[in-house]
Amino acid sequence: WDPDSELLSQGLAVLRQLRQERYQKLVSLFPSPNWKGSLFSLLVGSAHRIGFAYPHSRLPTLTQKVSLPLNIGAHDTDQNLKLAEKITGQKPPSHIRLNYPIHLSHPQKGRLKTENYYVCHPGSSEEREMVYKRLHPASFAWLITKIYQQFGLKCLLIGGPEEKQVRDQVQTRVNPETLVNISSRGLSELGCQVIHSRFFLVNDSGLMHLAAASGTPTL
Repeated sequence: WDPDSELLSQGLAVLRQLRQERYQKLVSLFPSPNWKGSLFSLLVGSAHRIGFAYPHSRLPTLTQKVSLPLNIGAHDTDQNLKLAEKITGQKPPSHIRLNYPIHLSHPQKGRLKTENYYVCHPGSSEEREMVYKRLHPASFAWLITKIYQQFGLKCLLIGGPEEKQVRDQVQTRVNPETLVNISSRGLSELGCQVIHSRFFLVNDSGLMHLAAASGTPTL
C-alpha cells in the first residue's frame, strides 16, 4: 500500500490481511519516518517491531520495540544492511556486487564501443520532493562545456520523456559540438549506453543505481 497515491480503503484492506497472518516480527526498512508508516506498523499487531530512530520524528521510536541509530552519512542500502545484521546476527559481505537486472543490447552497439563519450542524466523523480535535490540545468551545462574543453569528451543526455524540458534547458546552454546524439528505447538500450560510457554524471535517481550496478564510474 502506497499511502501517498492510494486510497485509505486500500490500506485498510491490506492491514486486515496482515493482521490475519499474525506475524510475530515486523521490520521497518529505511527510510520510514512518517506517521502513516509508524501507525500502520503498529496496527499490524506484531509484538516485536524493529526499525530506526529518526532525529526529526519521535513517532517511529515510540511505536517500535528496537530502534537502531541512523548513520547520517550512509546510503539507504547500507542502513538496511545494518538492520539485517541486527536481526540475523550475521555481518554482510565486505563487498557486495550489484548486477544490472536485464540483458543489455543496442542497435548502435558498435558506435557506442568506439565513441568517446560520457552520459549525463540531469533529471530525477519529482516524487517526495526529489526534484529539489537536482543540480540546476545551468550547472550541468557548465560542467559539460568544461569537460569538453579540457578532455574532448562528448556528452550523451538521457532521461525519460517527462524530463525533456530539463534536457532542453541543458542543451540550449551548450555548444552542439559538446553533445552526441544516440537514442534509446527502454532500460536494455539505456543500460548499453551507460556501460560503454567513460562515466555517468547524474542526480540522485533510479538511473544512478542502475549505473552503479553496471560498474560504470558514477559522479
